[in-house]
Amino acid sequence: VSPFYDVTHVTLQTQTYDMGGPLGADMDFGPEPSVNVLTEDQLAVAMDVSVQFHLDRASAPEVFRFFGANYADRLVHPIVRSAIR
Repeated sequence: VSPFYDVTHVTLQTQTYDMGGPLGADMDFGPEPSVNVLTEDQLAVAMDVSVQFHLDRASAPEVFRFFGANYADRLVHPIVRSAIR
């Protein structure tokens, strides 16, 4: 009898999170709607953004425990959207 009931594999390789634009062959997530931001002159601009990231090996268990398998949608997405705005 194994002490593990469920094993989930997560990748530690570099991944790409795409916000806006078509989903390319090298994109792992998306497509996501373009990010709408206001310039200093209050003009609306739609931006297509791609972010590359990877999960740190030491932090992987904690990130998975708090955010689940779709950690990119729950963690990377809000940070990137906030930084762009």
